Amino acid sequence: MNRRWLSRVLALGVGLLVPFRPAAATSAQTVPPATPEAYPPKAVVNLLDPFGCDASSISGNIGEVLPGSTVTLQLLRAGSDVVLTSVLVTAGADGHAIYTIAVPPNSSGAVVIRATGTNTVNQPFGIETSATIEACPPALPPTGSSGVGDWLRGGTAAVLAGAAMVVVAMRRRRHAVSAAG
Repeated sequence: MNRRWLSRVLALGVGLLVPFRPAAATSAQTVPPATPEAYPPKAVVNLLDPFGCDASSISGNIGEVLPGSTVTLQLLRAGSDVVLTSVLVTAGADGHAIYTIAVPPNSSGAVVIRATGTNTVNQPFGIETSATIEACPPALPPTGSSGVGDWLRGGTAAVLAGAAMVVVAMRRRRHAVSAAG
């Protein structure tokens, strides 16, 4: 009896210790050395949301610029230096600035968003990104049901139901008269 009790205690002790064993070197992996980041970091201009046809504004994010610095954004026709509109934004303490550029009416076609300012190491930068503003297709004439057909069908059904009720009532009355006579 003592041996059985002792073997159970040992089995329980081993069972409790197995999960706490130190990790073996069976899963040792070598970690590749980190690649150094390019210096100085480059400023980036990102469009936040794709814009639909006949867009009235373009929004985006400028990153990796000198915190508190002013960035000039221009909306230009692609392939030319024709400025459609421009705006100044100030970078936050994190070196990012969210921008919204108003798009003039009838400005469909290829455009370029150009940003100029100062990067995180106090050097001037000038970058751009391109996009296309699509013109909306012309409006189609209204089609479909005006609802009058539904009213006409409902009214016709009501008239036919009433006529059927009159016919049934007249037949009953004739049966009742002929059976009484």
